[in-house]
Amino acid sequence: MANSSSLQVHASRADNAIAFVTPNVEGLYAVFAYTSQLIGQENGYNQGDTRDWIIQPNYTYGPFSATLNYEHLTGHNTEVKINVYVGAASYDFGVAKIMGYYEHVKTDGSAACDTAVPGRFGVTPSSALCDQNSWVIGGVVPVTENDSVKASYVDYTDKSGAANSCRKWGIGGQHDLSKRTSLFIDFASITQRDHGACTIFFNGYQSSADDGTGDNRGGVGTRGYDLGIVHRF
Repeated sequence: MANSSSLQVHASRADNAIAFVTPNVEGLYAVFAYTSQLIGQENGYNQGDTRDWIIQPNYTYGPFSATLNYEHLTGHNTEVKINVYVGAASYDFGVAKIMGYYEHVKTDGSAACDTAVPGRFGVTPSSALCDQNSWVIGGVVPVTENDSVKASYVDYTDKSGAANSCRKWGIGGQHDLSKRTSLFIDFASITQRDHGACTIFFNGYQSSADDGTGDNRGGVGTRGYDLGIVHRF
């Protein structure tokens, strides 16, 4: 509910990917991956396929963990090039775990970005892929052995002509019934900026590139809550 994925445009997974994970040396390892078509099956003659090159170094030492991610995406037989830069880190103090995330996305060679007209990922992207910065800060505080409170704040800045910028904050709680089963409840609220029209979705996939419109404006409102139960098999 209070995550950043409903404001950004993400692919939830890289289809058709080949990946190499280096050995872990003193907490440091890296992932190198490539896919000839990021989303779904390849098109005829590969026309419009989204090719993605990924480099992701990671480091973990005790309560500290950090990751960097660079992705270079190209639309086959098009002029579209998308560069994605991500940095994230977390630290567990025991009394609270704090985490932060930063992302910058820039698209070149797209007429859709020149006119800020939403479209399909990899060929004519929505404005959320044209030129945007976003950052998230959040934390989890254990209250009892079985209960915890979590909160997050998201700032999304669309630097394209659409200027579809907004902020979101959220708070929630979790109660563990057992090691595999837990109850949760969350609340989130969005504040629009500039020409912002950001909305909350039933799940993070609606604004993803591999499902839904690839646009963060087709949701169900600017305030929402969820509650439920999770069981890990």
